Amino acid sequence: MDIIQSFLNQSGLGIFIIILIGLLFITGCILSNNVGKKYNYLLKCFNDSEEKLTKKNQNDKDEKLGERELKINELKRMEEEFKNSAQLGTTNVNTEVIIQKNTDKKTLTNEAIANILPSFCIALGLIGTFLGLTIAIMNTTGVLAEGTQSMDQFSQAMNGPLVNMSSAFWTSIAGILASMVLNAVNLKMKSSKENFYDCFEDYLDNVIFGIYLKTELKDFNEIVRISMMALAKDMRCLFQDGVKELVNGINKNTIDLTGTVKELTNYTKDLDRLTSSLNQSVENFKDPVDKFKASVYEFTTLSDDLMKATQSSVNKFTDKVDSLNNSLNLLYSGIDVNKQELEKVTNSLKIQEELLQRSYTNFTEIMEVVKVSQDKNSNEFINQIEKLNTGYVTFESGLNQFMDNLKLLQDDISRSISVSLKEEMGSLSNSIVNKLDVSIRELSIAAQEMGNNTSNIGQLIKATNEWIAVTKETL
Repeated sequence: MDIIQSFLNQSGLGIFIIILIGLLFITGCILSNNVGKKYNYLLKCFNDSEEKLTKKNQNDKDEKLGERELKINELKRMEEEFKNSAQLGTTNVNTEVIIQKNTDKKTLTNEAIANILPSFCIALGLIGTFLGLTIAIMNTTGVLAEGTQSMDQFSQAMNGPLVNMSSAFWTSIAGILASMVLNAVNLKMKSSKENFYDCFEDYLDNVIFGIYLKTELKDFNEIVRISMMALAKDMRCLFQDGVKELVNGINKNTIDLTGTVKELTNYTKDLDRLTSSLNQSVENFKDPVDKFKASVYEFTTLSDDLMKATQSSVNKFTDKVDSLNNSLNLLYSGIDVNKQELEKVTNSLKIQEELLQRSYTNFTEIMEVVKVSQDKNSNEFINQIEKLNTGYVTFESGLNQFMDNLKLLQDDISRSISVSLKEEMGSLSNSIVNKLDVSIRELSIAAQEMGNNTSNIGQLIKATNEWIAVTKETL
């Protein structure tokens, strides 16, 4: 009952601050609850989504690989941005940044406000405490300065300071209680957020990343596939052109044979020389062709698991090589084309090397900028410590002045109360004065303890300065 009476009898300032704390408390609960519901809703939508058929490679069949059919735009944006990073070849994708970037800005703002409101409640409580104590001290000083003629008047005059002291403590109590409850509510909100982040990050990192990651092996296989297809196409064209030329020559010679026997004889000799030359060319190129066939067969065997989509094309290419034994004189043209493709690959690698060198140079410049920024921050921290030392000196001098004023005030209080009580009461006045002296001595002891605490703060600042000096030497 006394506690309730003390709460109801506090000043208007205390009630106003407690109302503000209550408004902050209600706002924090609403915001935290809304943010928690938002994350729970996203998690529910993700868990309710169904798996869809996905094609691992271009020529593979559609199958369920764990990718989900998301229906919420926020989740879709997160998934698409992560896919783009994985397809570009990024090995360390910052999943948390992608999720936070595509989350509703209102939700992030409400979350930040909900996290800072407990501190505001405590701050308002402390402000109410300091204001209440300040007003109580001012009122007490005014009462003692005016003086009283009786004990009843003194008790009535002290009602104001006592009410302000009650407000000072009740505001702190309200701020602390509101902060405790808000922290508990925020803990539930953070739990909902962590559950969503853990589930969705696991989906992106372990499912989507494995499906859409673009590796150097895929690039190499694509280059080999394109080169083989171009080589097979060029070889087919060259073979067709050679056959056409041979057929045209045979037709022309056949027409000339109808002329004279001499032309037939010359043509027969030319044909024999052509056949001999062709047989000699076949003998000269048989071993390289066999080696080339063996290399192609070995390549198709080793890459069987990685090049299922190109296995049939490679086998067709091997069959085409077997059919080119009668036109090997045109093989050099196909080899030149293959050489040009290899030169393109070499030029591409050189360009990648130059880009890597530029990236390394940019990284070095960034490290220099970070080093300069670190030195600048260290100097600013040292300046802040020096300002703290200056503030401590000012605070210590103010505390000493407060203790001196308290000693002077002690003598004035004793004299004023003694004069008032000697006129009204005899023996009772001496007892009251003694009790007030005891209270004032306790106040002096409290002031001395405050001075000791100030000394401890000075030692702490001194230790901080020593730590800064050690840090400077280390840097």
